[in-house]
Amino acid sequence: MQSMLLGVALLMIASVCIALQIISEVQRIQRRLVEDELERTKEIQYSAPYQAIWASQDEWGAFMDSPEGGAGNADRTDRTSRTASAAQPDSTISAA
Repeated sequence: MQSMLLGVALLMIASVCIALQIISEVQRIQRRLVEDELERTKEIQYSAPYQAIWASQDEWGAFMDSPEGGAGNADRTDRTSRTASAAQPDSTISAA
């Protein structure tokens, strides 16, 4: 009876160890894939052609050398005028 309990306990411990080994192997593969993807992303992001594109855009992603001054200019001026008007107090409301 005791040897049967010892055998079952060792079998359970062995199965947990095998499961942990499989999980660690999957994590190792996943880490390697993420590192490879990060390396490719950095290679693309810091390449000369990408830097040239990045340098020709303003802070909103519109191209500064386009004829209309960038696709985001109208939206940008609208956004800045809204924030400027929102910052000023309303003169129609009187203080009581």
